[in-house]
Parts: sequence; structure tokens; C-alpha cells
Amino acid sequence: MRIFGKCLAVYNSGTASGTPVGISTCNGSGGQLWRMRPEGPIGTELVNPESGLCLADPGDSTANGTRIAIESCPATPDPGASWHVM
Repeated sequence: MRIFGKCLAVYNSGTASGTPVGISTCNGSGGQLWRMRPEGPIGTELVNPESGLCLADPGDSTANGTRIAIESCPATPDPGASWHVM
């Protein structure tokens, strides 16, 4: 997943729930790999195969500047872990 020529990456390729996600220089590490899992009309989950966790907005915050992280993938659709990928 590339953003502005950089890769969406789990910090230090962490695998624990709550590990922050940001953008960094692409290097092909497991923390930069993502799979899309369609979940229906509210969006798609982005799963990091190395950790098995989903990209999430902790607490479903709507505030600007909220840090995203990896968290357990929800059992039911969750707006904080559902993304519109174009």
C-alpha cells in the first residue's frame, strides 16, 4: 500500500495489537505488506499478514491527527477498521 511514494508500515514490523502504523520508505518488510479483505458495504479491512491484525483507528476517533494502529480484526463490521480503498 503506497502513499505519496512511501509505504504504509507497521512501526518496526511489530506484531502486537496497538502497534502504531505510519508511512516510511518502502523496503518490502512484513510490516509493509497488506491484504484487502472485503467486508461489505461499509468498507474493506486491511490485514497485515505478518501480524494477522487489521489496520484500525483506535477508539473509532474522528479527531484530526489520530494515530492509526494494528488491532484484532473485528468479528462484525466496525467503522474504525473498515476502509474505502480506491
